[in-house]
This record gives sequence, structure tokens and C-alpha cells, in this order.
Amino acid sequence: MSTLGWLPEWIALQVSVAFDEGSEFLRLKHETWQIDLYDENGNPKWLIHPIHGTDIDVGVLPIDNLDVDGRLYNEPVNTHDEWISFSGRVGDDAFVLSFPKGMDGGKGFPLWKRASIASETNFDVKNLPLIYIDTATREGMSGSPVVVLRRGWIMPDGEEDFSKAVIGEGLNFLGVYSGRIGDDELGVQIGIVWKHTVIDEIITGGIAGTSVFP
Repeated sequence: MSTLGWLPEWIALQVSVAFDEGSEFLRLKHETWQIDLYDENGNPKWLIHPIHGTDIDVGVLPIDNLDVDGRLYNEPVNTHDEWISFSGRVGDDAFVLSFPKGMDGGKGFPLWKRASIASETNFDVKNLPLIYIDTATREGMSGSPVVVLRRGWIMPDGEEDFSKAVIGEGLNFLGVYSGRIGDDELGVQIGIVWKHTVIDEIITGGIAGTSVFP
């Protein structure tokens, strides 16, 4: 994407670190880490989808040995204790946790950009595991996690006992936002979300990406 022809060799990762936890309030600080995209032999460290390859705009980069000064406060988005495992459906509210045009929600946390699910989640679009959302998106949102919100009566996935239903409000991880249909910001305003299942499929497949270097 660079007009100068530059190719990325690393990414900057911001992590939240909890410190001074003996005080009355939880205190956080943000640290930025440089994560290499290639190993010492020039081989890509990221993984791609084992079936669709780069047709799926999601990659997985293993990260370990983060030397943080305190307790790492980040959590995997699909393991949050307060979230409920349920499948989103057309019309459900969704939020893209992102930094549109570089904006944040204060203290380095993302904005919750509102959307709604616009396609049938039980089916694939163009034979790929993606979902359309209806929202106005901007630069700085690509790669963001998307969560689905439902209020009222919620039946968790895999449950058939009505006594297990949750009454109230539930959030769940829907997938990864990767762009919008067309280049016009005021066009159809339809965004692309890759289903959360592609992440596990990429990790299980273990297929390394292809180097962009000759």
C-alpha cells in the first residue's frame, strides 16, 4: 500500500499492563511491542487459512515471551467470562471495536462503532465464511474484532433446556472486520466480517504464509 514501495517487516502491538494492584483502584498502562513478521531465516511467521489461503483476509501471528513490567491485562476476545456463546442472526446489533481515522475512546481503548448484521449467518457469502454488516466504516477499522449484542431472551449454543436460557443482555465474538464493499465511504456502507471460526481453522491448519520478498 506504500507509495514508496515499502514492505512491512514487523507490526506494533499495544498491550495493557496492570500495575500497583495493591491500591484502591486498578491502574493500567499501555506498552507497545514490536513483533517481527519473519524469522531469522526470512520465513514468514504468520499462518493462513488451510483451504482458502489468502482469499480469507485473516492471518494468525504467534506471539510469546512478552516481557511486560506488571500483569498482562489483555484477554483473548473469545474467552471473556461475561460473554455468552450464542449465534448472531440478521438484525442483531453488532459493534466494531476499532480506531476509525485513528480516533480512540480515551486511554488508548477502541471506539465501539455500531452496526447490524446484514446477511444470514448460517450461510456463506460467495462460498467464503464471511458475514455482511450494515455500518459506515472508515480507515483504521480493518482487523478489528466484531461483537454481537442481543437483549432479551438468549439461548446459549448447544443448549436445549429452556431453563438454561439467559434473560437480559448478552455479548459474543462474531468475527474479524476486514473492509467494506467498494471504495466510496458514502456508498452501500456494507462491511465484511470473517466468521470467528476461521481463526481456529487457521491455527489448526498450521499453514505458513507466503513471503512477499523475492
